Amino acid sequence: MNEIKNVNLSNKSNSMKKIIVTGCAGFIGSAFSEFVLKKNMFDLVVGLDNLDSFYDVKTKKRNLTRLKKYTKFKFFNVDIRKVNQLEKIDENFDLCLHFAGMPGVIESVENPSIYFQTNLTGTLNVLNFLHKINSKKIIFASSSSVYKSENNKPFHEDYSEILPLSPYGYSKMFGESLIDVYCRNFEFDAVKLRLFSVYGPNMRPDLAIFKFTDLISKNKPVSIYGNGLSKRDYTYIDDVVDGILKSVLYLLNQKNICETINLGNAQPVSLKNVLDILSVKLSKEIVTIKFPNNACELETTFADISKAKKLLKYNPKTDILTGIDKFIDWYLRISDRT
Repeated sequence: MNEIKNVNLSNKSNSMKKIIVTGCAGFIGSAFSEFVLKKNMFDLVVGLDNLDSFYDVKTKKRNLTRLKKYTKFKFFNVDIRKVNQLEKIDENFDLCLHFAGMPGVIESVENPSIYFQTNLTGTLNVLNFLHKINSKKIIFASSSSVYKSENNKPFHEDYSEILPLSPYGYSKMFGESLIDVYCRNFEFDAVKLRLFSVYGPNMRPDLAIFKFTDLISKNKPVSIYGNGLSKRDYTYIDDVVDGILKSVLYLLNQKNICETINLGNAQPVSLKNVLDILSVKLSKEIVTIKFPNNACELETTFADISKAKKLLKYNPKTDILTGIDKFIDWYLRISDRT
């Protein structure tokens, strides 16, 4: 991971807090946890994960191995769908970062029940657990999938229509609503972060940039939906971690807040452009197999990040060319080790 500008957590009111990170072995959870552990920002980072097999568990175990090197990290193998497992956690926390959830838009159409069990019931269990131990500050990883499809128009948290195309999007929308209820009724403070197509080293192997890179490297055809003109607001992992850290600082210093904030790059890139970049970077010709547009996928995701800039001083730095360069460097390193 390239160097992220330090977020100042050293003032007297914020120094050496304890935090809990659900989904700590996943892509975003592990990236955030590793960064704050490396910088010694907190007294204790407690990580929860059930090491679900939605994608290769070796990836999660590799992430977890890096975290376990730090003395201020404590791991619990916990499934947030099971209340009795949450109740075994014997620590108190100043703040929860809730990244655990079942990912995947297309897969959610095939098996919606598991998405609502994990992303909705699981979130409810986490909120009840926090309420019980009187820990009432939470950052929730939501998604751009909650928005209504509006081609090439920026999504704004307060003005854009919410109308998900997939069960995954609905599960995140309802998760946000649950948090709103706890803010109104139980004095929780919350930041709900709508994340936009996060990519970079240690990313999930089912995500587009990883999947395309892997197929192209192995001279295999790439399957795409539609004509290749769909766009995603790809956001590099370092920029996302920086935005999360700034959300932590904001949340620790505020009371009576329940904010929804986009974390994106505000620069949508077409699928065709991504494939062209990968072709050049990998020095490979690409063979594509085209399928009809997928009705559960947004045509374009495009983050309006004016609110993040105003409240968090968030300012993403990594363009798609630089980000893909860094990802490919990492991909080639792990490929050499396997």
